[in-house]
Amino acid sequence: VEAYWPHARVLQLIAASQAYVSLHRAEGFGYTIAEAQAMGVPAIATAYSATTDLIDVSHALPVRWRDVTLAESIGPYDRGMRWAEPDVEHAAAQMRFVHDRRHAAAALGTRARDFMTTRFAPSSVAALVDARLRSLDDRLAR
Repeated sequence: VEAYWPHARVLQLIAASQAYVSLHRAEGFGYTIAEAQAMGVPAIATAYSATTDLIDVSHALPVRWRDVTLAESIGPYDRGMRWAEPDVEHAAAQMRFVHDRRHAAAALGTRARDFMTTRFAPSSVAALVDARLRSLDDRLAR
């Protein structure tokens, strides 16, 4: 696919998939990983960067990686910066797991959906924000 897809079409594709695979070298929040899991689609993703807030072995299929220092600049990434190089063989094994063990993969997807709806429920996020604000308030008071 070499075209821009509207968000709704991307969500349709994710929902129709057996798994969502994100072999990234650096990732912010991991929005599409979160969306897939919220839909109950198992996530196979590099266990690096902010994605580690979204995936663990209890409800996802994290992919091993190795630390790489860039020998030359690549796009916006400057020489000397570090990123994760996903283990493609491990990712392939995780993909085979989803294909070969569909019931186990579906159970992972269910646990992922439960994790997302609990961890990122408005009340859960509000509690995190409240705790952080109280912590900052305590620091300022000292």
